[in-house]
Amino acid sequence: MADDHTNTTTGPTRRDTLKYGAAIGGAALAGCSDLADRNEGAETAGHGNGSYTVTMPPMGDVEFDSVPQSYMSYRVTHADMGVALGVGDRLKAVYNIGQYPFEFYDELPGVDVDVDSLSEIEVNEDYEADKEWFYEIDCDVHLMDPEYMSQWLLSPEDVDEIAQNIGPFFGHYARRRIGEERDYPFLSLYEIFENVSKVFQREDRYAAFSEFHDEFINDLQAELPSDAERPAVGLVATGPEMVQNDEFGAYHIDPGYGKKQYIDLEVKNAMEGIVPEDTSYAQVDYETLLEADPDILMIHNGILGTDSREAFIDQVIDPMREHPLGSQLTAVQNDDVYRGGNNTQGPITNLFQTEAVAKQLYPEQFGNFPGFGQIPDDAKLFDRERVADIINGDI
Repeated sequence: MADDHTNTTTGPTRRDTLKYGAAIGGAALAGCSDLADRNEGAETAGHGNGSYTVTMPPMGDVEFDSVPQSYMSYRVTHADMGVALGVGDRLKAVYNIGQYPFEFYDELPGVDVDVDSLSEIEVNEDYEADKEWFYEIDCDVHLMDPEYMSQWLLSPEDVDEIAQNIGPFFGHYARRRIGEERDYPFLSLYEIFENVSKVFQREDRYAAFSEFHDEFINDLQAELPSDAERPAVGLVATGPEMVQNDEFGAYHIDPGYGKKQYIDLEVKNAMEGIVPEDTSYAQVDYETLLEADPDILMIHNGILGTDSREAFIDQVIDPMREHPLGSQLTAVQNDDVYRGGNNTQGPITNLFQTEAVAKQLYPEQFGNFPGFGQIPDDAKLFDRERVADIINGDI
């Protein structure tokens, strides 16, 4: 019974070493407009007894009496941050294991996540999670945005109970911004990453990783072709079933960690005017795509829909070639239809996906893209060993 775990005492909770911030326990779940003004970033405050507080919207202050030794994540973003900080061995559970970029970790020496040991967040047919499952997994911290979770998997009451009785929520959803209405500010991927590093007391690894990332992006941007020479890119979602039904989702290239690689590489958006300004995407058909006729079609989340370039050609590109309108698209005729990356990326995932886009869109500057995991050593755009060293603490 759910009530078996309801906290009805005034004494310490079962996990007294990790305390949920007062803000989320009260006003934040009901609406946190007051937090939006005072929590633009995050802060860490020590209390002199080994405990510390990390502050980030929408939670407000979250107090920790010790560093978490286990965590779970909803999407890739926060789980990937834990791996980047060298605490991937503390990851206990995720949602939809198939969406996680374990193949990227294989390219980083000494970096490993034990996939077989991970539990998967269980949801019913109504996309609701059972709070009892969270008690079974028993994580010290839940790297999830509590506002987002209370809209999708859990009730606000369940979120509050889990935070009080098991471990706090500490996460920030900012995959996209257009069409998202909320009363707390959006943070960037690296602002969230820095905050998570404070939870695990790994700020030194965050700083080294952030510096590496900035140098990587600066080097790429220095080699980008002029705006006039850049191809117009249509960022669209489709898959084996959708493409058979003439269904596509056309996207803005808007701020948010879901499209960070396209923003950083200053991609020219072919879908402007196709997608309304007040929403992040719009359903379109071949006729609408042909009106825009992008030089390149990037299939958003294509890496998740098919497990190889060969499967992608068979299940997505070939049906487009066989369609009377699809076959007229410039990108289809020129074999410029590519699998796009995972839109719930974290810092490690983003490095690999940025490298892929650089090669897919600008091969003259960065070389051709043969596929994920297939780039020759002398054609890689960032140093895998250096990334692994940072993750493993060799800063």
